[in-house]
Amino acid sequence: FSVGGPVLVPKLYDGRNHTFFFFNYEGLRRLRFQQYTASTIPSRFRSGDFSGLTDSSGVPVPIYDPATYNAATGSRQPFTGNVIPGSRLDPLSVKLLNFFPKPQNENARYGDVNTVVASNQTRNDDQINMRFDHQVNQSLSVFGRYSSYDSPITDPLNYAASVSASIYLLKTHNLAIGATKSFGPAMLNDFRFGINDDRFDFVPAWHGGNITRQLGIQILNPIERQWGPPQISGTYFSTIGPDTGDVVSGGRMYQLTDVLTRIHGAHTFKAGATVRMMRPWRLAEDNGRRGTYTFSGQFTAQLNDGSEVGGTGIDVADMLLGIPQNAQAAIGSTFTEFDWTDTHAFLSDDVKLARGLTLNLGLRYEYNMQPRPRDNKLAGWCATCIQDGQPGKQILTDKHEVRSQVVDPDWNNFAPRIGVAWAPFQSGATVIRGGFGMFYDNTKGDELNFREFHPDKLQYTDVNNQ
Repeated sequence: FSVGGPVLVPKLYDGRNHTFFFFNYEGLRRLRFQQYTASTIPSRFRSGDFSGLTDSSGVPVPIYDPATYNAATGSRQPFTGNVIPGSRLDPLSVKLLNFFPKPQNENARYGDVNTVVASNQTRNDDQINMRFDHQVNQSLSVFGRYSSYDSPITDPLNYAASVSASIYLLKTHNLAIGATKSFGPAMLNDFRFGINDDRFDFVPAWHGGNITRQLGIQILNPIERQWGPPQISGTYFSTIGPDTGDVVSGGRMYQLTDVLTRIHGAHTFKAGATVRMMRPWRLAEDNGRRGTYTFSGQFTAQLNDGSEVGGTGIDVADMLLGIPQNAQAAIGSTFTEFDWTDTHAFLSDDVKLARGLTLNLGLRYEYNMQPRPRDNKLAGWCATCIQDGQPGKQILTDKHEVRSQVVDPDWNNFAPRIGVAWAPFQSGATVIRGGFGMFYDNTKGDELNFREFHPDKLQYTDVNNQ
């Protein structure tokens, strides 16, 4: 949908000759069908009763008590009646069971598909553009523009969408104003100011508060946008929980640009500058902030001289006892706020050397500042430093072992440019063009990663139980 034209307010304002507006809206609503098959935990096992547990041949599968391990025999004793007493059920595991959907087919053999779920990946885009232009007088015109873009994509990820879905969120707001002023027929100045506010997150689509804290997992401390349940996996039951990796990013950029044009004889001179200030850029790329648990059945299996005996033990029984084969979690966060300012300036001259021959000469200077962390916590690596008698040492900005941005500034980014346009025939129908220029890449992605290695940032723990 678009609408535009002169600004008219009956009896108050007539802008038909000098004030104009434009408005545009674009929307997208998309549902993408996805089907998930799963083996979820049967109701009959959730209280610890495995008296009906059998393998694919119908042979009973006994479960054993890990607390009865006898070092002399290298074996364990079975749970009486293949039932785990209620007093032995782990409180956290009992709470986690509530996240598993009940199976659609309670009678399916455990480990086979017992649930089929259809879910939609949803995408809801909203884009708005507005602009106003006003001719103040013959020599001055101004404009203002606002744009916004909001595009959340929600992906269920698996059969337990209520606890597993993730959201990709892209949100942008842009505001710009400008003024163009002529100082006679041979001089023109163009001024622009803009603000760009960006946000990109890949996080759980969770709205139930700080669930890790509610569950009693006190050591984990995800920030609010990372709240969500832990990820839980088994050998036979299907995984639930959101993706273990998160991205939280976004920032606000302020930009000033001014370009002056002067025509003098055969020359068209231009001089300009741009200043871009990021205040700040926020970034976290974390893994394991909510914890992950993997259960295999090895702790309720029988042992023979310390080795597991096939056809014994089950992943759900290990989970009910609260003994994962593997647990992973991260404490802290790589979340960091960065500031930087980029300053660019240029001079150019378009000169008409002869009829049909134009030469363009230019010189551009760029200073692209490396991101400076507000908490002054980045880490670098010194290959020539000696630590404990060995070459190589991690160096930290907050210990004043390296400059606050790790990377040295680059002050000599001068970029010359030259171009030529030649029309060899009087008709002007054929033009031959050529040029040369130097350009500098101001991408800051690699330097932002120095935050990840600081010991006060993310600390990742991976525990394997034997």
